[in-house]
Amino acid sequence: MKKIFLFAVFFLFFSSVNAAEIEGKGEIPLKGPTVKLFSVGVDSTPPYSDKINDGTKITLNILSDDGKKCKFSEINFNPQTQGTDCNMPDSSRATCELGKLKDREYEYYYSCNNDLWSPVRNVKFTIDFLSSLKAIVVSPENRIESVIGTELNFESRTENNFFDYSVQWDSNNDFGWGGRKENFSSSGLSIGDHNIAFRAVFETGEREYFVAEDYVLVMVVPIPADVLGISSFEIIPENINTESTIEINIAIINSSSEKKDANLSLEIIHAETGITAFSDSSKNFSIEAGSSENVSYSINLDSELVILQQGNYKINLDVTEYPPEQNTANNHKTKIISVYEVNPFVEASETKIFLIPIVLFAIMLILKKK
Repeated sequence: MKKIFLFAVFFLFFSSVNAAEIEGKGEIPLKGPTVKLFSVGVDSTPPYSDKINDGTKITLNILSDDGKKCKFSEINFNPQTQGTDCNMPDSSRATCELGKLKDREYEYYYSCNNDLWSPVRNVKFTIDFLSSLKAIVVSPENRIESVIGTELNFESRTENNFFDYSVQWDSNNDFGWGGRKENFSSSGLSIGDHNIAFRAVFETGEREYFVAEDYVLVMVVPIPADVLGISSFEIIPENINTESTIEINIAIINSSSEKKDANLSLEIIHAETGITAFSDSSKNFSIEAGSSENVSYSINLDSELVILQQGNYKINLDVTEYPPEQNTANNHKTKIISVYEVNPFVEASETKIFLIPIVLFAIMLILKKK
């Protein structure tokens, strides 16, 4: 009978312990304070992982009711004699500083005390902050087509760059092309397809590095055939003074197989000072495929719209297709003209010379009558 009684006592004791252990998988209402893991680093949702911390400030953040001390360990431990103390700003919170952690999976154990220690609990988490280090090409856009010699802007950014880092741009086609700045400009890519690599090398520790990279395809093409061009440019008269009216005649040719809309702009600037004396960009027109268009200007240099004195002037012509063409070799023409002041003394002398024969003829008539 005694054996049966003892067996019943032991059965009830072990049943109560097992029930408590099963219940302890959530909050732990056992001996000591109730303890619950709040977060690992900034992550409060299992499975815990940390993708933004730099590995030096990873913490276990624990909630407890009326706790006096909390401890943690990398192995299962006896908190009465083992483990590392956590910081406790008050009786309900504990922060356990884990120190510098590398990228991998971890398992830590913890327990809290308020005269009695709570059962030791464990937590598993992953440190994965290196995968969040990124190198990103902002411009140029992927698969951009660019005419050779065109200057392109290469711009980038990095993410979670709490480490020191260096950058490098490279082309798989042009050895030696590239830059060591995050943003720069270049017109030096050769004709062909270039797989442009942007790499950021992060210094994650002593002699430890992590490389993040991004790519963009740049297609460099030859200069295309000319579409619009100025085929002739004539200025009348040859001798020009400040009171002249000049005629400017231009012929523009369309070398393509399609009708093109275009604009012609004219500018007269002082050759030495660069001051604009006259400008006009109001000439809009269409040119049929394979044909030409004649455009004329008549400009009175004595007009209030023209600020022009004696001197040398450049007449600049520019024709622009819509949308703008890439080959503009024949879209610009320049001529130099010399403008003189009107000389009133010369005109007076010329008038006197013209009157001399008339006066002589009148004298002869008077003498003849006598």
